[in-house]
Amino acid sequence: MSKYSFSPHQRHAVWTVHLEKCYLCTKPIDLLSMQVDHIIPESLLDSPQELSSVLASFGLSKDFEINSYSNWLPSCASCNRKKSNNIFTPSPLIQVQIESAINKADKAQSIAEKSAKQRDITKALNVLMKAHSEEGLSEEIKYTLKPLVEFQEQERSKENTYYGIRLAPNYEVSPGRQYIIKEITQYLGHEFVLITPPESLVLAFDIVYRDTEKHRMHPSIPINGGAMTGLRSVGLINQENKLTEFGVRVFKTIAAEQKI
Repeated sequence: MSKYSFSPHQRHAVWTVHLEKCYLCTKPIDLLSMQVDHIIPESLLDSPQELSSVLASFGLSKDFEINSYSNWLPSCASCNRKKSNNIFTPSPLIQVQIESAINKADKAQSIAEKSAKQRDITKALNVLMKAHSEEGLSEEIKYTLKPLVEFQEQERSKENTYYGIRLAPNYEVSPGRQYIIKEITQYLGHEFVLITPPESLVLAFDIVYRDTEKHRMHPSIPINGGAMTGLRSVGLINQENKLTEFGVRVFKTIAAEQKI
């Protein structure tokens, strides 16, 4: 158990700069249940001699700060429990994680300072941290979190553009998926999406999908494999990568909204 008391801004910054996923199992994690892990165990602060030896084994300076963004990474509860206060054996993989934390430390600090200056973000983070992870968030809480979602869209890595923002175990906001659908709809043409029969729209989407797979990034629109995974995860396309009935309805709805 960490002795250090992380502020909501620090937790959010660590989660954001490290792609909103557990650094150990690499699975996406939500901000509310996410735990901050010390790569070099905080418990070593009680054993200065051992700490000095461990830092040396990782090629770190004696003044390396245990409680700093250079030593903090986001973890899911399961991985953090397994890791506990165990000391990693120096290896290329762990070295990469430490270097990542060090390289992103300034960015994390910047995000934390920026969010702390905005009253609505501070309020949203405090409300979220007080919520119960096992319970659904009320509509009032979700409304309070809107400024945080907008802030996250601006600050998160481009790698996460197409994925939902997971604020709690049972609450995910998906502005990225809206972006994907709007891009494809605009590319196909609003009128075409609106008036074409579902079967033809499915065939048109098939072409977009195949071109995306072939080139890894669609040659005409900023859509990649991650975007398609995002659409699949919410049922807009099926396991055969074809638009579902629900997907067709959503595309037509978006086209109508864009046309207005």
